[in-house]
Amino acid sequence: MTCSAALLLLCSGCSYLTDFVVVNASGQAVEIRYTIKKPLNPLSPTRIPVSPGVKQTSQLQQQVAWRELTTSEYKFDVEARTVTVSLMPGQALRVAQDNLADGSSSDTERATLFFVEGLEVTGGNGEILLKGEQVYKSFLAESKTVYALRYR
Repeated sequence: MTCSAALLLLCSGCSYLTDFVVVNASGQAVEIRYTIKKPLNPLSPTRIPVSPGVKQTSQLQQQVAWRELTTSEYKFDVEARTVTVSLMPGQALRVAQDNLADGSSSDTERATLFFVEGLEVTGGNGEILLKGEQVYKSFLAESKTVYALRYR
């Protein structure tokens, strides 16, 4: 094995995506609305960088695939850049993914680059309203591949 092949193998073993998820830990359905940042290029179309996906909270730490939502299961307002989803109890909604394994940025830099700029969770137990860097910083590490915001 050449040195470059060994280096490639070594580096590929360190790369993984971390899912940023909102968990409905309450006993009733909640509405989640998140706003994505404007594209850097004003001529680029506004689109969702990561498709919304759902899985049972009991499967978060397992290698179970996310069930990507169909366009009839969420609302995307292009002008407002908002995604709206209803989430049942015991479910987690994937709103973003990031490669945190590279370690090239501080939390402050990652918060600035995070593409979700606003997050609202509304349910029977009140509202969570987050804006700017607050959004990124409100997700807590549950493992190296899952950062979660829990609505209780």
